[in-house]
Amino acid sequence: MNILHIDGPYLAHRSYYAPYKLTTDTGLSPKMIHSFLRTLLSLHKKFQPDHTFIAWESFGTKSWRQQLYNEYKGERGAMQDSFYTQMKDLQLILHFLNINQLYAKENEADDVIATLVTKEFYQDFEARHYIFSSDKDLMQLVDDWTFVYDGKKLYDEHSVKTKFYVLPEKIPDLLALWGDVSDNIEGIKGFGLKTAAKFVNLYGPVENIVAQASSFSNKLTTIYLNRDKIILNKKLATLNHNCTLETIPNQNFKTEETLISILEKYRLNSIKKDLHLYKKIGDGNEER
Repeated sequence: MNILHIDGPYLAHRSYYAPYKLTTDTGLSPKMIHSFLRTLLSLHKKFQPDHTFIAWESFGTKSWRQQLYNEYKGERGAMQDSFYTQMKDLQLILHFLNINQLYAKENEADDVIATLVTKEFYQDFEARHYIFSSDKDLMQLVDDWTFVYDGKKLYDEHSVKTKFYVLPEKIPDLLALWGDVSDNIEGIKGFGLKTAAKFVNLYGPVENIVAQASSFSNKLTTIYLNRDKIILNKKLATLNHNCTLETIPNQNFKTEETLISILEKYRLNSIKKDLHLYKKIGDGNEER
């Protein structure tokens, strides 16, 4: 069994900034929807999944990470209105195609994926999980049955170790020292990737590193002085494997529009042409 997990926010943002222009004769920009759906079809062809899940952020609530650290992802600028307009219609299209869209209150898409990968539902199956994302956090999920694909490279345990110098399960400890600019998690001064990896491999989890820190080493002194920050960083970088998963609320899909009317609104004729292929992703259900 092959299962495809798509980091919805990652693919949506990547699609919105795809390096090409697309505008309808009415002035609407369908680029994000077009690129998202084309990538979805490409991924389906590549991995031939039996099930496809698209993970989204929590609706209307701060994530538990933002509650812990107010500056989490604080450097990210606000998206334009056209992004949110397309996002609403994109999720409607996916709904009409019966493609699974999940979220968890106070959690992020990464946590949804972590839960899906480890969910008891799959324990009786030899399921191979393919995760589409470029998020470093998700590398901690990689094992014999779980892989991360960033659009260019498929990461297994060996390639994660080659790139980050630590095993996948040590990624949260690595990020606790190195930081993660994309999430506005500030690293510890003097700890680049290789230095952080060296300490994690030498001393083990950052809790051990903090416990062993003393004044005889400048690096360890730096760790001791930043011990609270390091422990917080690890919490922020560690995925939640026990989310309560929910489908996107039905009220989000209360509309007079249909799948065809949305595609026509955005002049997505190429998507209409391949609609039979998209329906296969949603188990071939008839359009509603």
